[in-house]
Amino acid sequence: MVSVAYHYASVLRTGLQLIFGKQGKTTQVPQLVLDDKILKGQGAITNIIVTQPRRISAIGVSERIADERAERVGDTCGYSIKLEKRISSKTRLLLCTTGVLLRRLQCDPDLASVSHIFVDEVGRTISLALPSCPLAHVS
Repeated sequence: MVSVAYHYASVLRTGLQLIFGKQGKTTQVPQLVLDDKILKGQGAITNIIVTQPRRISAIGVSERIADERAERVGDTCGYSIKLEKRISSKTRLLLCTTGVLLRRLQCDPDLASVSHIFVDEVGRTISLALPSCPLAHVS
């Protein structure tokens, strides 16, 4: 099995990586990327989005990451779902539903304020979300 550290190094090297496996993809790799940017003095300009297909997953994963970082949800790691969000000016790692990301794309098609996007459960996301995505026709 390939380690989380391998995938993390590949993301940093190539900027794009499909990660398959059972552990660490959602919680560990985004944190490793964030921590790397913080160590390089780029934490303030790093804004990572991690999509989740369900609201409960976005909340649960943000709670887990915040717990691993010994922080409260809404500090470095927060979430945004349909009618609820827990974020602050310090939030650099945002868990959200695919729908929230799609709405953000409508307002900011270039996602200029976003440095990294991690799409969890990509197969489900493509089948459910991309048919309604305004950028789906771009090749």
